[in-house]
Amino acid sequence: MAVRSRRVRGSRRARRLAALVAALVGVTVTDARAAPGGKAEAPERPRLVIAGGPVIGPHVGSEEDCRPNGPSIYCENTGGLLGVGLNLELRGQLYGLLYGQLRGVLVGNVRGADGVYSGLATPGVGLGLHARRVFLRAEYLLMLPFGDDRYRSPFASQPDSTVALGYHAGMLSGGARFYVRSRLAIELWGGLVVGPRVERVTERAETTGANTQVSFMAGLNLSFDAIPGKPKASRAPTVQPQPAQRHPTPPNSTQPVSPATQHPTPPYSTQPVSPATQSPATQPQPVPPATTTQPQPMSPTTQPQPVSPAAQPQPAQPVSTTQPQPQLVSPTTQPQPVSSPQPR
Repeated sequence: MAVRSRRVRGSRRARRLAALVAALVGVTVTDARAAPGGKAEAPERPRLVIAGGPVIGPHVGSEEDCRPNGPSIYCENTGGLLGVGLNLELRGQLYGLLYGQLRGVLVGNVRGADGVYSGLATPGVGLGLHARRVFLRAEYLLMLPFGDDRYRSPFASQPDSTVALGYHAGMLSGGARFYVRSRLAIELWGGLVVGPRVERVTERAETTGANTQVSFMAGLNLSFDAIPGKPKASRAPTVQPQPAQRHPTPPNSTQPVSPATQHPTPPYSTQPVSPATQSPATQPQPVPPATTTQPQPMSPTTQPQPVSPAAQPQPAQPVSTTQPQPQLVSPTTQPQPVSSPQPR
């Protein structure tokens, strides 16, 4: 009957422990998914971080015994340990995501008079992979209990049993990090603790044998980047070359026109020239029509006069790209027909 009661109590403790670990993991995942996007984040992984906060664990199992008490069964559970206290971490960057870590944990036993030892001092060292939001680490823990190792066995009137607690344990933990300032963050973490070995000596001088404890540790830390990381070198934005745009020259602009925008004018331009820009000496003269009569000697008054150098046709000037404005030609500037000599 007593053996069956112990099994029932053991299964209940296992279910409670599993429910607690599941709740911690569920809170971690939920908070990681619901992290606010408007918070400031660290620009680069820090080189040295100091963190600390409350912690719960580790846990050392207790001795349990049940006896009938009338129509019911009464059980007692003594000689256990559940630590609650503070922890302090110091971690430095080794290479990239890899960090080295030193930890110090100081917890007291909340089991009171029915527990064993007053508490634990637990230094540790380990390695971890730390990204900006999440981290995973493995640590070695040295368990140093303090206080009385004697406890009262179930249904005993005075302390009559002892516990021999080992010194070595290991922890595999992970968590999430949420930055509230550029160098200040909140860390929620939890992990599985394997060890130490526990050996009990009961009131009848019976040894239960050494067994390895499997428990947990969890905590909420406030971390500060004591030495922030080097800022990333900002890349200069690449400027795409823009195609050159040609701007038309205003009609009255005095700026020189780029050779690339000039259109060469042929030597003999076919564009009309404004009559106002022509001088009387350079105006073209109509060619007299050919006559079918025999040429007669012409009088001295009708001899053709040599053309003056001023009347020589000038080479065509380059015509500007601007369209000429139409000018009204006065009757005095119209070319006069040259009278042809009449035959005698």
